[in-house]
Amino acid sequence: MKARPGYTLLEVLLALGIATLLLAGLYVSMDVQLRLAQAGRDKIDDAAVARALINRITQDVAGALTPIRASETATGGGGSGSTTTTTTSTTTSTTDTETATNLNAVTPLNGGVIGDGGRLILYVSRPPGAHRGASDADATPNGGPDLRRIVWWLADDGGLARQEIARVTADDEGSRLPPDVDNVEAFLLAAEVASLQFQFFDGAAWVDTWDGTAAGDDGATPVGPPRAVKVILGIRSAANRDVIKNYQHVVAIQSANAQPMSSTVAGETP
Repeated sequence: MKARPGYTLLEVLLALGIATLLLAGLYVSMDVQLRLAQAGRDKIDDAAVARALINRITQDVAGALTPIRASETATGGGGSGSTTTTTTSTTTSTTDTETATNLNAVTPLNGGVIGDGGRLILYVSRPPGAHRGASDADATPNGGPDLRRIVWWLADDGGLARQEIARVTADDEGSRLPPDVDNVEAFLLAAEVASLQFQFFDGAAWVDTWDGTAAGDDGATPVGPPRAVKVILGIRSAANRDVIKNYQHVVAIQSANAQPMSSTVAGETP
């Protein structure tokens, strides 16, 4: 009887070894490809979070108002840099310095931009009725005020927080200045934010604090918003929570008064 052709045991083992090596190489290449794809998705997710937060802050900062001082008429002035007081028999004129003091003593209509390294307070204008809750709608059926106070800050336990209120002159629990607020979780926008820093450009240099209500060179007109605000966000990576990536963005403010703050005022914490 004629023997049938076949493979020897050595040939079979050699074929299995080669197949195993090919499959192992395919597995490694697929694993590397999947890891790179996941790393790319993580970077996109991190960038998307940073972009969304920076865009939100940019919208608020770009709309900052210039503080409005009281008019000279409101303080008894005549509109030419000096005030005149008339009695039955005498007329006296105060000096320009006294006029500036009177004007500066009056609280501006809004704060414009006030902030330090870790907190930013903005006064912006919103269309009446926008972003109002049910309680506001009931209390102000005519649409409510258009002046809003927006505060950005980093919560004590981490996370970027934002508060917006319409009743900027109200004296109630809802108008307390953050971080002195209850239920901070209600204001959290992104728990991924681990660090937050603001800097302010006065036209000559970057400073760490800003107070838009401070008097300018004339002693009366508020300096208003800075030329620009720099926002630096430290965001935890989605892939590794121990890794913090920093994102930086500069927002120009069109309503700036174009006058720098004095070094003594700029160095103070508002």
